[in-house]
Amino acid sequence: SHVLTLTKLLSLLKVGQLNDLYGHVKEIPVQEQDKEDVRQLFLEAVVASGTDESIKFITNLIQEGEISPAQSGIYVAFLPHYIQTPTVQVLEDVFNLIRSQAIKQNRLLKTNAELSFAVLLNRACVDRSRVERFPVNVFGDFCNTRSSNLATKYIPYFANLLHSTSSGGQKGSLLQTIGIIGHESIIPILLPYVEGKSGSSLSLQRLAIYSLENAAKAHREKLLPVMSSLVHNPSGDRSVRIAALSMLLTMKPDLVHFQRLATSLWHEEDVEFHKFVYSTLKSLSQIEQTSEPSQYTTLNQNSEKAKVVLDLAKPISGVISSAMNHFVTEWLKELEVGYEFQGAYVLAGKIKTAYAKLEYSLQQLKFTPVEFSFHSMGAATLADRIKQILNLEHEEMNVHPELSKIMSILRKDVDQKSPINIGFWARIFSDIQMDLSLTDDNVDPLLQTLKEYVKNPRYLKQKVCGNTPINFVKVNNWSPSEVLIPSEVGLPILMEVHMPTVVYTEGDFNLDCSKSLPSVSLNVSQKVSSSLNGYIGTISPFTREVISTGIDQQWSFDLPLEVSAEMKMGKLVLTSSTSAQDTSSNPKQLVSYSIRPFSSIKPLEVIDANPPMAHKNTKIIKSQGDLKTETYPFGRNIGLDLLYEAKSESDIKDFRSVIDQLSLYKFSPLNVFLYSFTSTAITKNGQPSCRFNELRLKYDPRKSNTKRVQLDFSMALASKHKHDTSTFENLQDHSIQQKLQQVIHRADVDSGSGFRCRLGVNFEGTSSKAYTFFFTALKGEKNLQETWNLHFENEDIFNLCLDGDAMLPTWTAWDLQGIHTRDARISFNNRVGFGRTCQDHQIEMFGSGYVSPDRRNEIHVSKDMYQCEKAIREVHRMKRNLERKDKTMPDYLSLEKQLLNQVEVKYDMCSRLVKEYQTLDKLKFRVTFRNIPQYVQSYGRLTETLVKSYLMPFVNSLETIPVQDEIDVELDFIKHSNTANIKLAVGGSALRYANIRLPDRLTYILPMKVTETVVDQFLDNLVGQDLYSVCNIGDSTVRTFDKKIYKFDLDDCYHVLTAHTGQMRPLAVLGRKVDGKLDVLMYMLGTEIFLSSNGPENKVTVDNQTIRVERGEDQDVIAATSNISVSIQRSADDVLSVKTPYLKLIYARDWLEVRDHTLVRHGRVQGLCGDNDGDRRADVQSADSCVTSSYEKAALSFQLPYTCQTPRPAVLQAAGSCHQVSIEHPAVTKLNRVDLRKCAQRRHSVARQGNKLCYSTVPVMECTKGCVPRAEQWRNVSFACLPAAVAKVLQQEAVDLRNGKVIPKLRHMHKTYDTEMLLPTSCGHPALGSFN
Repeated sequence: SHVLTLTKLLSLLKVGQLNDLYGHVKEIPVQEQDKEDVRQLFLEAVVASGTDESIKFITNLIQEGEISPAQSGIYVAFLPHYIQTPTVQVLEDVFNLIRSQAIKQNRLLKTNAELSFAVLLNRACVDRSRVERFPVNVFGDFCNTRSSNLATKYIPYFANLLHSTSSGGQKGSLLQTIGIIGHESIIPILLPYVEGKSGSSLSLQRLAIYSLENAAKAHREKLLPVMSSLVHNPSGDRSVRIAALSMLLTMKPDLVHFQRLATSLWHEEDVEFHKFVYSTLKSLSQIEQTSEPSQYTTLNQNSEKAKVVLDLAKPISGVISSAMNHFVTEWLKELEVGYEFQGAYVLAGKIKTAYAKLEYSLQQLKFTPVEFSFHSMGAATLADRIKQILNLEHEEMNVHPELSKIMSILRKDVDQKSPINIGFWARIFSDIQMDLSLTDDNVDPLLQTLKEYVKNPRYLKQKVCGNTPINFVKVNNWSPSEVLIPSEVGLPILMEVHMPTVVYTEGDFNLDCSKSLPSVSLNVSQKVSSSLNGYIGTISPFTREVISTGIDQQWSFDLPLEVSAEMKMGKLVLTSSTSAQDTSSNPKQLVSYSIRPFSSIKPLEVIDANPPMAHKNTKIIKSQGDLKTETYPFGRNIGLDLLYEAKSESDIKDFRSVIDQLSLYKFSPLNVFLYSFTSTAITKNGQPSCRFNELRLKYDPRKSNTKRVQLDFSMALASKHKHDTSTFENLQDHSIQQKLQQVIHRADVDSGSGFRCRLGVNFEGTSSKAYTFFFTALKGEKNLQETWNLHFENEDIFNLCLDGDAMLPTWTAWDLQGIHTRDARISFNNRVGFGRTCQDHQIEMFGSGYVSPDRRNEIHVSKDMYQCEKAIREVHRMKRNLERKDKTMPDYLSLEKQLLNQVEVKYDMCSRLVKEYQTLDKLKFRVTFRNIPQYVQSYGRLTETLVKSYLMPFVNSLETIPVQDEIDVELDFIKHSNTANIKLAVGGSALRYANIRLPDRLTYILPMKVTETVVDQFLDNLVGQDLYSVCNIGDSTVRTFDKKIYKFDLDDCYHVLTAHTGQMRPLAVLGRKVDGKLDVLMYMLGTEIFLSSNGPENKVTVDNQTIRVERGEDQDVIAATSNISVSIQRSADDVLSVKTPYLKLIYARDWLEVRDHTLVRHGRVQGLCGDNDGDRRADVQSADSCVTSSYEKAALSFQLPYTCQTPRPAVLQAAGSCHQVSIEHPAVTKLNRVDLRKCAQRRHSVARQGNKLCYSTVPVMECTKGCVPRAEQWRNVSFACLPAAVAKVLQQEAVDLRNGKVIPKLRHMHKTYDTEMLLPTSCGHPALGSFN
């Protein structure tokens, strides 16, 4: 209320008066810190007033350098939100501001100032809601799409800047600025960039597309074909197509566009774009009509069309993926509020992006509180630039000589680096936009500054060390709405809504650099006050009083705090206490929330700065319910006197009322959080109300014994490998390190890792208390047994221990007969102990999961088994046929295609079959108890009741058994119906449940595979496919990481199967075939791993050391040359699995599977396995990055001739001329080409005078749509007027007038009046030529 009063008073002042008042503020005789607070509050209130005079005052201060660049940027960004009357003079003042030297000298400030001015132009001149937003009916039209300054001055100014600058970063910000204006004339300016011409990069092209968002809504017929052509461009870049799709969805595309989008997925080569489109269609189709406030919204209409076409799309399984677009809607009918949320991200490709938008619906009002996007391109280039500019010295990496040789060959033509383009954009409440970007243009100055600090650390210490005062004041009015509505009864309707917020932070930040390790202390007082108040009323014509009723909703937050952090004796020590001035003060109100309905009658005054709540005649509206007060003290056990106080006029306050209130939010914590401002008192029937409601959290420092809280934290990490133990310490504490080593020793594991941390909590004051907590976690393996431990320890309060182990079955890769007869079983045992010690009370669960013989027999005679065996036979037969045929024979290509199809079937069917054999369908376990306390038994009985109640509809039979103090559970999973049968034996009964429907979320875990960990299986099911990219080599074919398959036979020369050419982690995998058997070499840094098949078994060597691993066992090895962990497993059918931090190789005699575990890649991926970028187009390029006529020719270029057993010439280049990957840009500019010959036309001007229509007697020149006057001149024009009834009779003349034809008879009609008109003498397009 006080903030609103201040802004209203300031809105009455002229520029001179504001200058005088500002001078008085600067001379207030108080401390500098308090004076700065008052100054900031004054400037914030001036900006929030939004009048012409206040805008002029602020722009003058900014141009004079009176305000810092940071504050200037904030004030300018908020101008479109607060301006009340965007007159021609106000627009001119802001335009002069963005061209001033004070703005231009700071690139970031200039970019955001231009964005702010563009938003203002759109809101004032172009946006359809401008008539409702601004008082046009009172003051007249401030600006419109035909305004001369908009088309001849502002747009040409930005267009000239765009054409004249060569900086990519500045071009990007100008594209955004021009696009935000949304005028029709900006379309031809942006289209060359949308098309990919004008020398635009990928980042500029996608930015130009997104910039058309405002224009797309008003000019759908022009831009929809453009976006559609970009989306369906088969050679287009992924980021451009995704941007075009995003814009297409905002233009309410027809059903035919959705049909085309869905059916095109069956032929889509870009896997990541396929994921993005399918997730979009699937997410839209899952939106229910009941979750939308109206069926006419764009999202609702898109949803209905997506439901129709979803079945036409090629599906992708899984819930999340590396590219995704997701929509969520919610509508709370009782509260009449809802939201729409869109979240999208793309993690693969050159440009990584993330986007989120939240839109609220409050009855018929819609607004967007927050919308933001982030994009990143050239992160590796930035890292290299940092090394180059800062001259960072790194230890020479120990790289194997052979790997260095391979890298030198592959890198010779891979010197092109992605440009740096990292940016963040945000839009708040639709009006406030901010843009931060780091590009090639501005990164070097920042790095040079950083370089100076690195060279001279004392400069950095002088800047950051010592005490820094903190003073921050921010005033916002998120909803400045004042409406005057005429009514039919003659009484005006007054409506006013405001949402003022004040954020005040005062204190200091101290960085003590005098010690070896700096210490930090922060002393702040944080105060936040916000309110949502509004009223509706009218003016009494008899008493000239304002009669109103409304609601006042208030939030406040006040937390005085002192925080310090430092290192002591290897421990991180955090100390927190209340500010010294608050230790002896009265009880403080930390948090408060209140709702007060009111009515008011106050005199109508010319100047009235008081809101209704502040007037003496304002009365709080009381309900019939009694005011109930409840208090809940807490915190006494830790020495804090805290009190939660609630006052409410709710009819009933009990647990049922809490349930009723949560039901309003559909029992969703997210809804409760998002709509926290709708929390109200409820009636006895559970309905929301506007009754008085007040909540407070108080703190009394006088009664609190605890004055300071100190936390100290220390931690130790340890890992163990077979025949070796190494411990890595963090925040060194030798006592917990020794304890962790004891835990690892007791676990009896060959390899594993774990950590132990200590947290000490000290409450200091008149009566101190101290608590110490330990947390230990360990996971280890020994042969096929996995062991885990989780311990939470506190001797004084509570201990909780979880110890368990599982025995895994032997692993089988491809031996289908062996896997059919082998018992795949996993046995597990979990022990939970708790109490003062972990031996006081214990719960043990042990059991096993397995694949039943019936299930194995069912799989053995299944259709998948038949197709797998058939594919194996067909592949073998076709390989023999191809070996006997010459490549020049006419049917060779046909046979080769058949072979590739059968290999695909073999991979898919046989791998699916192996997974089926490994998927358990039986699970049995028993739970036993020892010395369980009564309170746990009570919760156990409650849980048993809830479980049985939930499963009641599935009861199949009931048996009576002897009473026992244990629980037996048997589960049978039926995969084809996604159901389960359960036998539950507890107490004295055994219940059988049949056909229990498993929730969709459980299908990510159940049923489990006996050979995979729960985490790996959960991630694979969540993604819907293998989490990591897989490449297969075998059967004379190669299936790339991106699932592109082609025929290629390895020979006795090593070929590069895959290689990461980044300088940070170079690695390569080579392969050759000798006597029908594969030899595989893998190089990582200085380590060499060799896989071969000599004799009866496959063997593996690491750095020339043979590693002996028996069948069904595994072993971990640390490579001495590079300190890399290598995990080796040998399956029951002699298939080797070699897992490293970056790649996993699965090797048999004649086939190899490569799994790329690198989620964040540095450099390029090359080799026979493709580029692993999620795009099957040009998947395998040659070693010199050329596109060849066939993948086989590209694969030949990766041959290493010096490794051949028989000498041959080098082929490490593409045969013939090198063709680079290129993008064919659709000619979208042709769809909207401006015909300059039709920019001007002569036609009769038409005006209305009362009930008459008046026509100019001679045609006058007009500029057509999209064109603007180049020059104008005042001329006298004569008009002849006819009654409207007579004018309608002249139907043919009316048609001719609309078509712009000249009507000679008008020249001879009686002249009614003459007038002076400003007419163009020539016309042109704003994007062409210069306008002064």
